[in-house]
Amino acid sequence: MNRDFKFVDGTKTDKSTRRAALSHAMKDFTFVLEAVYPSVLCLSLDRIKSYWIQMMYIDKTSYHCSLALMATLNGFVFAREAESLEAIQHLGKAVGLINQKLDTTEALSNSSIAVVNFLIIREIFRGEQSSAGIHLKGLQKMVRLRGGLSRLEDDRTLVLKICKTDIDYAFHYGSSTGFYRDCMPQAAKEMALNEFIIADSSACYGPNFNKIDPFLLRILLDINGLANWFNRADKRHKAEPDMLQEVIVSVCYRLVLFHALGGPPLESVLDAAYHIGLTAFMTTLFLQFDGRRFLRYTLVSRCLKDIIERGIDEDDSDFILWLLFIGGISVLEEADQHWVLLEISHIVRLLGIENWVQMRQLLSQFPWISAIHNEPGKALWETAATSYIQNS
Repeated sequence: MNRDFKFVDGTKTDKSTRRAALSHAMKDFTFVLEAVYPSVLCLSLDRIKSYWIQMMYIDKTSYHCSLALMATLNGFVFAREAESLEAIQHLGKAVGLINQKLDTTEALSNSSIAVVNFLIIREIFRGEQSSAGIHLKGLQKMVRLRGGLSRLEDDRTLVLKICKTDIDYAFHYGSSTGFYRDCMPQAAKEMALNEFIIADSSACYGPNFNKIDPFLLRILLDINGLANWFNRADKRHKAEPDMLQEVIVSVCYRLVLFHALGGPPLESVLDAAYHIGLTAFMTTLFLQFDGRRFLRYTLVSRCLKDIIERGIDEDDSDFILWLLFIGGISVLEEADQHWVLLEISHIVRLLGIENWVQMRQLLSQFPWISAIHNEPGKALWETAATSYIQNS
């Protein structure tokens, strides 16, 4: 497999150039799109691939933005540390073209919005909160001048990308969101065609779930229902790519609406614990490839550690164990491994868990998608078991 993204001048109209651009794009798109739309959860990516190819040829701005984005994600997929020169060059050209459009009717075009959206993600990735915030305000103004998100519905994929960027900023910096989109009822109805049913309270096994705030409980039930749908033993369910993104966006917006991570701590420790656990869970459905995260959710990690340090009732040991595992495979960093392993070992001994099968059975009582969580979860279990033996 070639690990270098090939750039071809797709703005040229001759057949050979366009054919070469399409060939190179299709070759590497599969790996890059896997990071955004995991194939173990999604149906065919043919429509999404087609969308990106079409985006490349809408105008020169879209072309350069698409290639800058693909080059950046390509570098992530293939574990290259530095941002590639090609990505920087194409992004520079895209921004230059936007500047040329500022006084024209194209200033608020979908391609211009897509470039600004990419700039936000790029700055979050680089840890530049101030720059990301400036671009986000610009994006919000552009969308507002277009008449709101509803006026962009002809490009649903773009709308969902905007929403996920808005959520990503909130998860990273603790702010409220600039937009709001909750299409969970419609998504549930559409996925019901594949026998999807939103879980009721009987599907949640936590001993204190009935003490959770009703709004947060509804979020928990939706997430648990989605996990149960993916985990069906009789038939492996997969979602249409945009529909999965719709569910992710709907759930995450409600999580931020319930509590922005930068706000005052929630009074209820149980609410705070479920809220941060569900937030960590949702980050596992964001941009990842081969177990690696494109963005690091440091604030989510810190909040998760804080809630564990605040202490949760010992009667909720199984819930704490789920928090440690979902955090350990998502937002917690390598520096956290020591205390995480100690906590896991302590609770495992307390509950008498002896093997991964038993551990997996416990975790399945809470939101857990086998297709994406079992492998890293088992690896964490084995590391904890090895650490316990070495320290015994």
